Amino acid sequence: MSNMLNETINECINPSSNNILFTDNFNQNPQQVFRIRDEQFIQIQKLIEAKERMIQEKQKKIKSIKKQNHFLEIVLNDYKKYDDYILQQKRDQIKALNTLNEYINELTISGKLTNNNLKDAKEEQKKILNEIDKIKNKLDEAIGRMTETKNILEEKNKM
Repeated sequence: MSNMLNETINECINPSSNNILFTDNFNQNPQQVFRIRDEQFIQIQKLIEAKERMIQEKQKKIKSIKKQNHFLEIVLNDYKKYDDYILQQKRDQIKALNTLNEYINELTISGKLTNNNLKDAKEEQKKILNEIDKIKNKLDEAIGRMTETKNILEEKNKM
């Protein structure tokens, strides 16, 4: 398609020597002048048709890209909802683990635990604190992804 358009454009831009519009010899036979003008008209007509086809093809591409972008926007919004849900779950996990940690602190301070129970409680507390750190790291990663998603959506809305 573009080769045909380029050829048509070249024919119009680089006319042959018998082209009446680009020669100095205007004393030619009137039939020859009309024939040459008809050829020029046909060349211009071909150029217009080629450009119209090119515009139609570009419009089809644009429509396709627009549909793809709309689909991607839907996917990004779904992804954002999923991330919001995951973030809330992580926050709830941290809150529950902090409650357990506070309970263990209260038990150790109250003195109601035996030495073995105290030792077990301290071990459990370490596990809880490590788990809280892991969840916080995952939360930070999720927040980073959400920020990227938000930036992508904002950039798209600016276009």
